[in-house]
Amino acid sequence: MKSLSTLSVDELKLIKEVLENKELQEDLNQLLVVREIQPFLVEKYQSSRLPEFYNEYKEKCSYLLSQLTYNDVKFLEASCGDVGNNMGGRFYLREPVAYERASMNVGYLEAFFDGDNQNVRLYEGVYNTLNYMRSSICRTLHDGITLESKQDLFKDYDEKFKIAFSSIREIAAELFELKMKIPNSRISVSNQTLTKTTQKKGQSITIRQENLINAVIFGSSLESLKNKDYSNAKRLLFVPRSSVNKGENV
Repeated sequence: MKSLSTLSVDELKLIKEVLENKELQEDLNQLLVVREIQPFLVEKYQSSRLPEFYNEYKEKCSYLLSQLTYNDVKFLEASCGDVGNNMGGRFYLREPVAYERASMNVGYLEAFFDGDNQNVRLYEGVYNTLNYMRSSICRTLHDGITLESKQDLFKDYDEKFKIAFSSIREIAAELFELKMKIPNSRISVSNQTLTKTTQKKGQSITIRQENLINAVIFGSSLESLKNKDYSNAKRLLFVPRSSVNKGENV
């Protein structure tokens, strides 16, 4: 640590101001806490993270994903089009036997990403959303809830949408607060609209806000939404590998 005698006048004045101002002292303490836990948060929010019990339900999870098309989960389609989250630009699913969007098999993404670090690096936003869906499905199965077909994944959809719609500002605010604590973090669905959504007024919503709602309810149970528990939606956050490799603000 530098000796006080080596500091400039401006630096000494700043120290004096902090020592005499309780609000600045509190801000400094909070900043120190955040900086100290940042490395842990970066590690915690990797796009590859999956529940510890994932392997137990991997086969059933893959089966359910193979039943889904982009039309079933349009928030995933939105994730594919978010160039800010994907270094490779807009992601197009190129399944050899199916080119029409309505017939695209979401399960194909598993083969595209698993074991291919280059694909993950180029389209990490899509990869994170896939793992968000995997985590949600496996967590539901782990809770003892039966999922036999894709229809079971959308049980209570209308009621869940209504609840999430009425709480969209609150949901966005909770996600935004966490995002601000994690250096270089992004949300793999509707990242660009998060700040605006925290200040939303009126009853109308944009397509991006609708995508965020659909992503949240895919990963949340009806009971958790009723209890205003949005913790599962935080799985949408991730820290891109490119940011970690460059060491930007980490």
